[in-house]
Amino acid sequence: EVKTVGGDYAVGEIQRLMARDTLVKDIVERYRMHAWGRKGVVFAAGREHSRRVAEAFRAAGVPAEHIDGEMGDREREGKLERLRLGELWILC
Repeated sequence: EVKTVGGDYAVGEIQRLMARDTLVKDIVERYRMHAWGRKGVVFAAGREHSRRVAEAFRAAGVPAEHIDGEMGDREREGKLERLRLGELWILC
């Protein structure tokens, strides 16, 4: 279902497909089944996808946050520290 541009997948198409509710919910469900309570990093298809995945984790009672390269250093470092300390279980 993903179009290609110059031989590569179209990024917007990948983000749109990956942000489907069923796929986002599946990520959380798999975590609950196989890794509950363990820290992890979720690599998303884009910023909006990352935000949606983090939101889905929080809705399921999992401490999770989104992080990206456009955030200020202080905010980004704070979230990394919270993951290191175990305050966050998931960083997207």
